This record gives sequence, C-alpha cells and structure tokens, in this order.
Amino acid sequence: MSAGQAASLASGIGNAAFTRVMRAPRVAANAGAAAALAPTGPLAQLRDELDDTFVNEGKCLRLLGQLGDGERILVGRDATMMQQMADAFNASEMSRAIEQVKLTVKWQMHWMSKAKGLDHYDQGLLTRLLEAADAAAFGELIGWDEVRDKVRKAWRGDPLELPLIAADPASARRWLGTAGFMTWARERSGVPAVVQWIAAHDPAASLAAIKAGGQLAGLLGAISDQPTIRPQLKQLFVAATTADDRRQLYEARFGTRAGGGIDWMANGEALWTQQELAAGTGSDRAAVTASVAAGGPQNVNAAIAADKKSPLVALKDELDDLNVDEDKCLRLIGQLNDREALLLTRDATLMKQMAGAFNGSEMSHALERLGHLMALKDALAWIEQAKESGDVTAAVTNRLIEASNAQDIAEVIGYPKALTSLRKSKGVRPTTLTPLLLDAGKRDFVVQSYGAFLDWVLADAADVSGLLRLVSTNSPGTFFTALKTSGKQDRFITALPKGSLMPPPDRAALRLLFLSGVDVPMKIKMLNQRYNLDRTGEDTALAGAGNFEAATLDRMWDVLDRMPEQDLADNKWLEQLTRRTNPTAPTPQGVTGGNRVAVGYDPAHLADPETGAFTDPADQMRGTNLFDTNLLHEMGHASDAQYKWTRDGGPFDTDPALGAWADHRLHYARIVDRLADDTALATTFPIHRELNDVKSALTDAMSNKSVNAETGFQNKAGASYGVGADKWKPLWNRVKAHPIVAAIQNGQAAKSPWNNPPAAVAGRIYHDTDYDYWASYNAATRAGGKLSRYQFRDKRDFFAETYATYYETAPADPGRLVKAWNNGVFEWFRKNVDRGRETQAAP
Repeated sequence: MSAGQAASLASGIGNAAFTRVMRAPRVAANAGAAAALAPTGPLAQLRDELDDTFVNEGKCLRLLGQLGDGERILVGRDATMMQQMADAFNASEMSRAIEQVKLTVKWQMHWMSKAKGLDHYDQGLLTRLLEAADAAAFGELIGWDEVRDKVRKAWRGDPLELPLIAADPASARRWLGTAGFMTWARERSGVPAVVQWIAAHDPAASLAAIKAGGQLAGLLGAISDQPTIRPQLKQLFVAATTADDRRQLYEARFGTRAGGGIDWMANGEALWTQQELAAGTGSDRAAVTASVAAGGPQNVNAAIAADKKSPLVALKDELDDLNVDEDKCLRLIGQLNDREALLLTRDATLMKQMAGAFNGSEMSHALERLGHLMALKDALAWIEQAKESGDVTAAVTNRLIEASNAQDIAEVIGYPKALTSLRKSKGVRPTTLTPLLLDAGKRDFVVQSYGAFLDWVLADAADVSGLLRLVSTNSPGTFFTALKTSGKQDRFITALPKGSLMPPPDRAALRLLFLSGVDVPMKIKMLNQRYNLDRTGEDTALAGAGNFEAATLDRMWDVLDRMPEQDLADNKWLEQLTRRTNPTAPTPQGVTGGNRVAVGYDPAHLADPETGAFTDPADQMRGTNLFDTNLLHEMGHASDAQYKWTRDGGPFDTDPALGAWADHRLHYARIVDRLADDTALATTFPIHRELNDVKSALTDAMSNKSVNAETGFQNKAGASYGVGADKWKPLWNRVKAHPIVAAIQNGQAAKSPWNNPPAAVAGRIYHDTDYDYWASYNAATRAGGKLSRYQFRDKRDFFAETYATYYETAPADPGRLVKAWNNGVFEWFRKNVDRGRETQAAP
C-alpha cells in the first residue's frame, strides 16, 4: 500500500479504524495466499523452486529455515508442496525438512514415509518426533492404522516409555484399549512392560479401560510368569474385579491350572500369598540380597549342599555337558527360588557357561528370569560376554533399563564392556536413558567424567539434537559446565545444524543452554553456530575494547533472534560480529564494513533507554533500548549490503514514501544550478552575468563546507571584498536573504542537517551527508514525524534506522513503531524485508 492509498483508506473508514486495520497481522488462508503477500519472500521462492523440473534441495532447505511460524503451518497444510518435497528429498533431506514445517506427528510420519520408508530414517529422529507429540496428536497417530503400523515396524523404541504415556495415563489406558496400540505395546515394549505399566497407573482403572476396549482377554492370555513382574502381577490380581480375570492371573503367575470351587474374590489374595511363601519367590533384588546376607547358603555350591533337590543341581550338571540342552537350562532357571537365582548370578563359572551356550533369544529368556536380581552393568556385561549384544530383545533390554536408576546407568557408562553392550542394544539411544537424563547431577557427572558417553551422542547428529532439547529444560546451567569440563563442547555444538538449517526446536533449546552459562568462548561458539558466523570477538581494525562479556552476548542473542533468518544466518555478506572501541561512551556506536558488523558500548549501560542522543521527544525511537537499536541499525546495514535494498535506482530512489532519495555526489555546481532553478534565483538576478557570478560564489561556499555562504563571495573578491568597485559584496547583500542561501548554509554537514533539516526547496531537502556526497529527499516523508534524527542522514541510514525500529518491537509486534510513524514505509518493509515472516495462518 502506498502512502496515498493509506491516506485514502484512512479518510474512508476513519483514523481509529484505520489504525486497527494497519496494526492487525496479515492472515492467509493457504500457502499460495501467504506467498502472494510477500512475492519475493522465502515462501514464494520455495513454491517456485518446488515447481521446477530439477529441484535444488539445498536451496529448499534454506528457504524452509527462513519461514515464519505462520508460513510453516501453511506449508504443512499444503498437500501439493509436501508431496513435491517428498518427491524431491531423500531421507536425509526430509529429516531436516520435517522439523522446519509445523505438522502433527501423524503427518510428519506420513510425509516422511512418502519420501522414503520410515526404516530409512534415523532412530533418534523418530524418537524425537514421537516424544514431542502431545496426547491429542499421538491419539491421531494411533487412530491412523496405516501410518501407525509403519511407525511400529520402523521405530525400535518402547512406546510405553514415551513421556506423554507417563504424563497422561488416562489417555494411555484408553489407547491400550485399542487393538492398534495394544499390539504395538505388546510387540515393542513386551507383555511384562505392559503389566508393569498397568500396575503403576491405577491398575483398577487401567484394567477397566483395557477390558472396555476388548483387549484384556488377549493380554491375560499372553502373560507368563517372570520374576521381573511378580509384584506387579499381584497388583493386577488385587485390582481385578471379576473372578475369571483373577483366575487367569493366578494361573499365569504360578504356572498351574486352578482347581474348582475357589472363591476368587473372597479368598484369592490369601491363596496367592500362600503360594508365594511356598515357592520362595516374589521379592526384589534388595530384599533377596538382604535375605542372603542375613544367613544361609552364600554360594551355589553351598546351596546345592543344603538342598540336593535344588534345580541348581541339575542346572550345574547340564552346563557341564559337552552338548548343553539350552531349553532344559531355561526350564531349570525358571524353577529357582529367589535366593537360588541370586546365587546363580554371582557364580562366574556358571554364568560364563551359560553365556557360551545361549544365543540371543535364549539370553533374553534367561534375563527375564534372572535380570531383576542383577545390576544393570552386570547384566549387560554378561550379554557382551555371550557375544549376543544387539540380539537380546529390545523389550528385555528396555525393562532392565527401566528398572534401573541413574546410578545404575552411570555405572554402565563407566564400565566399557557394559557400555559396548548397551550401545549395541536394539532401540537404545543415549537419549532414551531416561533415569539418567532426569537426574541432572548423575547426568552431568557422566558427561564430564566419561568421554565415551558424549562420543556415543556425537556419533549421531539426531542424538546431539535430542540431548540438547532434553537438557535445555532440566538444569541447563550445570550441563553447560559439565560439557565445558568434558572438553568436547566444540564438537557437540558444531554437530548441530548450522544457521537457518537448525530446526526451530533446536534453536529454542540452544538459546536456553546458551543463556544458562557464562563461559565466553563456549557461548561464542554457540552464537556462531546458531547464526552462521565465522567469527565473533574483538574487532581487529578498531581494537582495544576486548571481547564481549557473557551478559552482553546474552543480550545480543535475544536481539539477533528478532531478525529474519535471511538477514543473519543466510547473509553471505556478513562473516563477523565484533566489538569495537567506543569513544562516545556511554552512548553506543557501530560501524559496518569489511564483511563485519562492529559495535561499541559500555557494558554498564546495556539497559539505557534512548533519551535524546539520536531522537527528539516525539520520535518513535525515543525510549527504545540504545544498545539494541544500535546493534539492529548495524545489522540493517548488513542486510542492505547483502540484498542491496538502497541500490542506485532502487525503491529508495523512486518511492516517495521511502524518501525518493537522490545522490548528488560532490557535483556542487550542479546542485547549485538545481537549487537556483527551484528557488527562482533568476528572478532576483535577471542579468545572466550576475546570476552566474552568484551561483559561482555559492558553489565556492558549498565546496568549502562553509556554514556561512558569504565566504564564497569573499573568496571570489579576495582582499578587495567590500572595497571600492567590488562587485561581490553587493551581490551578497542582494542574495543573503534568498532561500537558496539558507538551503546551502543549513545543509552543510557541520550543522548536522539530518538532525536540524534546512528548509525544503521545491518539496525536497538537500544536505551534505558527510559521507562524501550531497543527498536530497522528499520533504513529505519527514513531514509526518520521524523515527529518529539520524534516520534522515542518507538513504542507507534511513533504511538502517527503519530496520532497527521495526525489529526493536519483535517478536511480539514487529514494526509497531514504524506503523505508528508511516504506514507506507511499514508496508514496503513488511512485504520486502520481513517478507511474510509475520503472516499468520488462518484457523
């Protein structure tokens, strides 16, 4: 909208209504409409690139990274664009694109599968997407059979370990009542894990919901006795509300058919307790360990000597055979009581024999019977001893981890043999070690003490992103310190996607981690990675100020975060962000050039408001933060350097709303000729010779940068000025009150004419910019007020001050102050520079 169109609209609807219209964010119903609002913006460019026969995938990914939040939503809704990306992108490219677009998890998985089968995607990415889903979105995924089953087959993680399952048990039990999710849970988590989850989350309500969904009968039929779930089976038994359900649970637990005539509701619990006491089973590791320590046999041989009928006798004998019957061994292990099972896990010889005899499936079965009595590190080391790491079922490994605490997992990571097994385990990632990651103290100890853990994380960029997101909301400050102590901080930071390729969740997480620490070199590394800078630090040309302080870097991050990605992260011109000397302290200053932005400031005055250094009381920039707007001003120059907004012949030279600037260079005679014509100087001096003499003297004064134009006449006359027949003094006396004189005198740089403008001549204001050229601009642009005095120094500063003012109020209301000053400028800026970033998606 031009300034004239804005005035017409305001007169038609009233100024108050006009203000509301102009301040409302633009809303688009679809991606096509949003692209039309900003024809040169990243969304329009992305649509154009996807329409090409040969798509530049790298360019598409950069453009995706530049989109605003509303545009990301609209792209996700656009089936044509999403299909085009699915057709063009490989799995790696789609992995990077999918988190740049705002989609629910079912659509993320759907479009990824369209590009490539989900089994081609990194497990860390699949985990991250599922963990980020809320209950409503996850419920949609479960309800879409085709996509849910693709996820179930491709993702090796445990669905019952997803954060939302614990956070929303009401939804989780409802999902377990569906065939789709129950099948997924039984297959990936394992029946024992389902039993454990039900027992831990209101077993009565969970059983009722699963029964209402028609899934309880199948679950009860699949349960078999395993030491790891004996306490939970009893909880389910107590919570069961029908005799038949209790009977099935009893038979599963004790491996026997129950006789008739039992009143399961009245007497079932007593019968259960009686059977447990008889079998000597049902206790956890701590209780069994304490019982053994209290007395009785202390090893397998002593246990055999005390009970010749113990299953240990037959097991030891079978393992001594040349050809071991593995099935028989597993049956005998299942017959052990808790004491016998614990003593078996402590017998190095027998454990080694079993490791040599069992394959992955058999090790899985053995761990179902013995794992609850073993430390996690010992269980994993035993798996590695058997050379079956990676072949033990994911359900068994997950249950071992779930039953462990942070200390148990920390011990694994500090034990190379156990860690090797853990890394090979199906579905296990460093970011799925929930007990460890929730305990910030243990987590940080592992990070700084065991380099192998970060090496594991760094082996996969998806795990780096995953860990970053997890720690960003759980004691990020202590993780910052631990990461620094580890010595691997640079590798961790540079493993993240750089600049605009960094997904929005990573950007938010990195910011939280950045703000939590004080180590300047590490913070600079993060800043450079986030904003795609080659260097941040002391300026080399204007040295002496030293490096940035941690607090200043924090403020800079939040200022830079207000800017569009294309102006910083994708600004090829900008390479460095530096600190220069600041002779105007405490007022900040900056300089842009040499592919760098340099800012000078007083760290004690970072919060100072603008109170008159560059503004008059009514200016829109009055009261804004001086440091922020100084930095944004220089970043505006950097944007101009990259995109040539103020190029000769461009919009700032042609659009009256933008000033219609003219560059007169140092062509003084031409400037005087134009001013003479526009002020009708010839009317005062109709004699051609006199007119030329006056213009010549004024040109002399202008070229000498004199604020007193009489000096030009004095220079022409020399010592004879005002003496005798001198012609120059009379000419001066005739011209000194003429408007051309005030225009020339008040336009000199020494009078800071951008602060105190000379009178307009024929609707234009002329002045020396002090940048080695004279400029003029449309006086009407300034007539309605201004952003600051400095704004009108030249067209580049006009753009930079507009840029600073526009983004000073971002992200809450970008451009609010510019809108309040000049809607024509605001509309041009929003369309061309911000390029659709603030566009909102229609509901």
